[in-house]
Amino acid sequence: MPRINADKCVLLELKAGRALDSAHAAQLLNYLRATEIEVGMLFSFGLKPEFKRLAFDNARKQRGELLRLLDSLLCVEQKMLDDESG
Repeated sequence: MPRINADKCVLLELKAGRALDSAHAAQLLNYLRATEIEVGMLFSFGLKPEFKRLAFDNARKQRGELLRLLDSLLCVEQKMLDDESG
């Protein structure tokens, strides 16, 4: 489970690796899917400190088609970030 559950409103996931990658975002997204919490923050304290906010509203959790669409969008966003930093 995530490192910190901030008053059952926000999940905070802390990473100490070199940088955030798509696996970290996917992990946080899975935590959001499995709980009633809709907002998650992903923090990296690696070479270049960074953070990412993910939101997954509870209405979407009930619709499988939208879940697949959100996963696709996250992958595209992560690829764009990787290309920019690459």
